[in-house]
Amino acid sequence: MMYGLLNLRESQKTFNNLTKLWLTSGLILEKFCKLVN
Repeated sequence: MMYGLLNLRESQKTFNNLTKLWLTSGLILEKFCKLVN
């Protein structure tokens, strides 16, 4: 039971990190596009 909860929290952390990474890369991409245009 505890292991399952721990696993859930770890995957939640991973998901949050992926979301941050995705948002950051999106912002960088947007700035890059503005520079090119």
